[in-house]
Order: sequence, then structure tokens, then C-alpha cells
Amino acid sequence: MVRLIDDADYYAGETSGNVVVDFFGETRRVPLIPNGGEIPVTQENKLRYVDAYVDHVLNTSCKSSYEAFHQGFHHVCQSYSLKMFQPIELQVFLIIRSFLKI
Repeated sequence: MVRLIDDADYYAGETSGNVVVDFFGETRRVPLIPNGGEIPVTQENKLRYVDAYVDHVLNTSCKSSYEAFHQGFHHVCQSYSLKMFQPIELQVFLIIRSFLKI
């Protein structure tokens, strides 16, 4: 990504607004933007491509897994109980718990 941003000739329009992912052994092309497969990455739109790629990796690609985790976590640990703790306190608890055989 850094090379794409810094180097004017990198890819030279060969990359499209798609990302290729391995989905349980099956190769899939996922459009990062509407009609991404038809839009080459150029100097003018490369930041849009990078933003869309980062959003895909950090948000879109793991959204359903995160939502399932979030729902299960809040089902087990009721929201009112969580409000008693600061985020760092929960993090410390989870880290310490991983070392104990509980």
C-alpha cells in the first residue's frame, strides 16, 4: 500500500478496484468500490483504492464474525455489568484469564 501511494508508476493502471481473497481454497474477487473490477487504479484514484482496501481488511471482511462475537459476548456479559469496568480493566482480566486454567 505504501509503495502504491509513493510510487507514481507502481502498477501503472494494471490493478483494478478489486481485491483477490482466498475463501476456503476458492479464489474470489471482491469489489472494493462499485464496479471496482472495471476501474483501473490510477494516480488520480489510488488513495480511494487504498482507503477502500483498508476498510475492507479492517471492517468489511470481518464484519459478520465481529457481529457474532459482539452478540455472544453481550449475551454472556450483560451490558450493565460491563459498564462497571474501564476497557483496560477488561483487557487485563482477559489476558490474565488466558494464563489461568479456569
